[in-house]
Amino acid sequence: MAGKCLEKFGPKNPKICLDFVSSVLPDLDNWAVCDNLAMCGVEPIVYSNPELVLPLSERWIKSENKWIRRFGVVSLRGYKRIQITDKVFEILDLVMEDKDKDIKKAVSWV
Repeated sequence: MAGKCLEKFGPKNPKICLDFVSSVLPDLDNWAVCDNLAMCGVEPIVYSNPELVLPLSERWIKSENKWIRRFGVVSLRGYKRIQITDKVFEILDLVMEDKDKDIKKAVSWV
């Protein structure tokens, strides 16, 4: 639900939205909520302010928490649409050897 609310709010207020998202990431505990928040909450910001999300995605992908890592991976999905891929592949390299199946699935899907 938060993802759908942020979908409308995020592009107009990206920094507020990204601060909120960062504050709730430690509470993620399943792939469905994780992916919904990334796709609906962050992906619209990727389209309007791509430079804001890349450094955050890189930080999230380095987390010890697997759901935050997965969130970081899924948050990169929108860059394909706007054809920013070199930096995305560089960031994805950080998790290419991840042993967790939920991370592997997200990487292959993104």
